[in-house]
Amino acid sequence: MFFDPNLDSFSPADEAGKADKSRRQKALSTYGAALELSASDEKGAKNVAAFIEENGGIEASRIKWKGIQDGSEEAQKAEAKAKETRQKTFDTGLAALKAAKTASLRHLGITLR
Repeated sequence: MFFDPNLDSFSPADEAGKADKSRRQKALSTYGAALELSASDEKGAKNVAAFIEENGGIEASRIKWKGIQDGSEEAQKAEAKAKETRQKTFDTGLAALKAAKTASLRHLGITLR
């Protein structure tokens, strides 16, 4: 559950409780922004989960929505960083897949040129 009606009135006394409240508030904000982005697009309104996935996930959707809302340089930098991170993750996964497949083929005596 990420909607917490008692969150605003929750006043933690210790640092762990304050950190937990902050984490929960950020989650609410992030999910809300992703839903707002989905609702702003016809395709997103039809299939929220697929739309969010196509936009790079929850965090990337939050960043995109923030950029749309304020057009700030900070939002543009954050979106670029998120895209770069996704590309690096993709490249790393692709390299690992290529290495595994090459090793499997070598094991079978097949060499690619």
